[in-house]
Amino acid sequence: MPEYKLDRVIVIRGKMPAFPDTYYGQPVSQPVHGFKTVQLRYWGLCQAELVSPLPVIGCATDASTPLDGHGFYTIVISNDVLRPEWLPQSVVWIPWGDEKMVPKLIFMRNLLASADFSQSAQNAIAQGCGFNLTFPTPPTQDDIMRSGQCAQRVMGAYYPEAVWCNRQTFISGGWQACLRSTDMP
Repeated sequence: MPEYKLDRVIVIRGKMPAFPDTYYGQPVSQPVHGFKTVQLRYWGLCQAELVSPLPVIGCATDASTPLDGHGFYTIVISNDVLRPEWLPQSVVWIPWGDEKMVPKLIFMRNLLASADFSQSAQNAIAQGCGFNLTFPTPPTQDDIMRSGQCAQRVMGAYYPEAVWCNRQTFISGGWQACLRSTDMP
């Protein structure tokens, strides 16, 4: 597994499930603009320290995450103290947090998935794609990799792809240049 380095960022890319427009007071049955149906009630992607009680560093949430014309989001995790100026506004930024606190945990939340949304995280877990997260012993890297590969098969484009990327590579080539990398966090 690649190690944390000061000159690298984590780039995360995935397809956003359809969620309701409750942020603007609409009923839970009404999808946000650009979607035809509601696939789940809430989506979030967060980073936390992998210690009990899982202190969360930062999150991206459905209503505040910009999407491209195909419904995909891009998130960058960096060690900058403030949102870096080189980061486009179309990209969500999550801070790395304490550089001495490792390992980190990136997790996605799918709440109240619709029964017909077969690519939900809940469906992946129902098909055996989870792992046991108990403290003080975190899961092994093999358990995490197996679980992720299984979830990726079930979730397809809705599974977030994450790669380590040299900061300058992102600045000059965007997420596209980074996803050509094979350096998985």
